[in-house]
Amino acid sequence: MKTKSLLLMALIALTATACQNNKAKEAQVHEGAAVNEVSAGSAVSSSKTSVNNELLVYLKLDGNSSGNALRLLMDEVLWISGDDTETLIKYGFDPENVDNDYELYNEKEEWFPVVTCPETTFKIWQYSDEGFPENRDVDLAAFRQHLSRRDDCAILAKVTVSDGAVLTVKEQYIP
Repeated sequence: MKTKSLLLMALIALTATACQNNKAKEAQVHEGAAVNEVSAGSAVSSSKTSVNNELLVYLKLDGNSSGNALRLLMDEVLWISGDDTETLIKYGFDPENVDNDYELYNEKEEWFPVVTCPETTFKIWQYSDEGFPENRDVDLAAFRQHLSRRDDCAILAKVTVSDGAVLTVKEQYIP
């Protein structure tokens, strides 16, 4: 248990550093500098940590998170439009049997740990007073509660990751 706590503290420290690095990189980008390096030791594989890399993922809580950060697990998936016959066939789907005009493809379930920053923004689907779904901004506590109600079931979300830090989470609407 002590080793797990030490690993969590190291992961949070890496994320804090990544968040600080992202702020510095954003400042450089605004000044016109090209930024395309990836720092070593990030929490996510290097192919998933380039600057402002938006991914479609299944996302769920990773244990009990508290404070200003959430430990999350994400597994990248591919959204295939129902009218993209070529891609559907490529990934083994029958275009004649596509439900809801899309398919989700996940060749291999592979969960990557990530940690949010205090600056991470969250959007979740909630119903308006009129009964229509809306993608609303929520704070960390509301997002944590939204995920914890799911009993280890993942949500589908677009997540922006940079240098191992989660910058944005936007729950994907599923028709």
